[in-house]
Amino acid sequence: MPATAPITNSASAVGTGSGRVALLGNPNTGKTTLFNALCGSRAKTANFPGTTTSLRSGHWEVEGRRLDVIDLPGVYDLRYHAPETPGARLLASPAILEPMKDRLRAVLATLDPLRLLDEIRTVQHHLAGLASGEPVHVLPHRDADLDRFLRSLVSAWKEGDVRPTHRTGPKPPRHWRTRQDPFEAVWSRVVNWLESEPDRTAKELFDRLQTDQPDFSAGQLRTLQRRVKEWRRMAARRLVFAEPLHALST
Repeated sequence: MPATAPITNSASAVGTGSGRVALLGNPNTGKTTLFNALCGSRAKTANFPGTTTSLRSGHWEVEGRRLDVIDLPGVYDLRYHAPETPGARLLASPAILEPMKDRLRAVLATLDPLRLLDEIRTVQHHLAGLASGEPVHVLPHRDADLDRFLRSLVSAWKEGDVRPTHRTGPKPPRHWRTRQDPFEAVWSRVVNWLESEPDRTAKELFDRLQTDQPDFSAGQLRTLQRRVKEWRRMAARRLVFAEPLHALST
């Protein structure tokens, strides 16, 4: 049927007809498709949930009556459930008998999430060792005091994934350049500028070099910034440890 009024996404347009029909149901069940068929609209539809994210309204005339049709986002339940753990939901459920709830309370009182996390990481390391061919060994007994484990969490992210197939190996150190240094011929001039004007930034020195030698491109600025940063580090080391000057000009 043709729409008798423009389709809107605002709640203020709802309520202008003689009746109201709300399309309510689970996501991805065809509510917007039915809305388009009733109101003659072209609201977007897709074969996955989450397409309708706001209220959409239109008009539908049937048997001389003008009805407001409201397309609502998909919902799974009309009741609100506060965020709770599964154990708390079981304790609040009227379907669970009281003796079973008493047993559940006794179990919950002994649970320790930190100990569980510690045991999970221990078993992960054990399985990773087995997968990498290490001999089978007995899992170590976990101490009741978890202070050591809590301290290890600060640096646990540095170890990466415990699974050997997902852990990236360390890269070997590289002490050579992969391309020619573009500032090799002019570095002595840059060092002289830095020694006479140490507050100059690498960008200012680069602009000065480009004025004298336009061959330098803007993409080489980052290289000069790294070299100037290394020079400042060596200069600070010279001030602290009284190292010779020749280390700074290389």
